[in-house]
Amino acid sequence: MLQRNQVDGIIVGSHNRGIFEQVSTSLPIVAVDQYISTSAPIVSSDNYLGGKLATEHLIKRGCKKIIHISGPSRLDTPTHLRTSAYKDIMTAYGLKPIIYEINKTFNAKENHKVISQVFHENPDMDGIFASDDIIAANIYYKTVKIRKNVPEELKIVGFDGTEAVRNLLPQLTTIQQSIP
Repeated sequence: MLQRNQVDGIIVGSHNRGIFEQVSTSLPIVAVDQYISTSAPIVSSDNYLGGKLATEHLIKRGCKKIIHISGPSRLDTPTHLRTSAYKDIMTAYGLKPIIYEINKTFNAKENHKVISQVFHENPDMDGIFASDDIIAANIYYKTVKIRKNVPEELKIVGFDGTEAVRNLLPQLTTIQQSIP
């Protein structure tokens, strides 16, 4: 469509890795929070700083066993910098990084399965850094179900800070991305 002059430009906001590999750098394509080709520019928040802030927040609140739950590592996105920051900060503080991955983030069964596994395998955890607010919300609802008090027994930090999540779960601590 670009080459036939049917559109002036494309803003890509979904996983399209490989589709644009042969795109000329002169074509007006911009990706939002996604790597779509080696030549396309990306607009993204500072995911590394966000991961650092989330992890340090939990550490400063006294957490010693902090679990990180991320989305699928097979998707090559800038959001993986959140996990990199988590690993770096945990190591810098002499703490062991423990990472779980949800391969199908929009699949409720997969979310609940991984979150249940985290709670089962880590009964002594005192902090969780979720790579997005949907995962964080599911963790929060799991704590309600098993009667674990947040933040007294478990501290949770999410990532995104969308208006919907802030309205539905105002008690959820989250790293807010600047949408504008």
